[in-house]
Amino acid sequence: MKEIIDILVILLAAITSASLQLGTGTLLMLYHESLGRKIPQKTRRITWGYIFGAFLFSTLVLATTALIILVCNGNPLGENGLIVLVSLAIVVALLVLLFYYRKGRNTMLWVPDWIAKYLKKRAAKADSSAEAVALGIMTAFGELPFAVVLTIIAANSLLSLPRTLIIIALAGYAMIVIMPLIITKMVIKNGKNLVAIQKWRIENKMFFRVFTGVCYLVMAAFLVAFKIMGV
Repeated sequence: MKEIIDILVILLAAITSASLQLGTGTLLMLYHESLGRKIPQKTRRITWGYIFGAFLFSTLVLATTALIILVCNGNPLGENGLIVLVSLAIVVALLVLLFYYRKGRNTMLWVPDWIAKYLKKRAAKADSSAEAVALGIMTAFGELPFAVVLTIIAANSLLSLPRTLIIIALAGYAMIVIMPLIITKMVIKNGKNLVAIQKWRIENKMFFRVFTGVCYLVMAAFLVAFKIMGV
């Protein structure tokens, strides 16, 4: 039962992280800059490179966080540490609900302007798979202010799993995080144009905001019920 709870925590953390929108927005920007001036095969390689970069960063940052917890604490975080994480999850939920999207009919996110400008600049200049991988890593890094608490929660549960499940859970977490990128790529491949996708994102941004905020709150409630109180 304990293993199932830890797997569910990792799954919920991955779903919540996947609902964040900076990665998808940068992928669409990469497509916008690439289509029309690069051959389709090159665009395909660049976008897959971007997705791989996001996958690589998600895997490495989760594994590194787990290692840091193990080195600093010797064991998974106890009750006090979990209470801090629950508090942080609630704070981030409120930030997402109130401030994650900027005002106006757009999908601009609350990220520092220099990060947004830098990502746009790198998307315009990405001309190889290596540059796209770096862009995927940088975009995932730019989302960390909202995702870091999820990473710590998932890493803590990762340490509670048997060794045989750790690698599977690690890869599964990263795959779920990048799933929206893969789905977006498949939708574009099947003929959906960027304008239609962006219009759909604008029309549904309130849903994404509420969904992400609720996921954080559910995560906090789940930790209290099954990890702190031990129900």
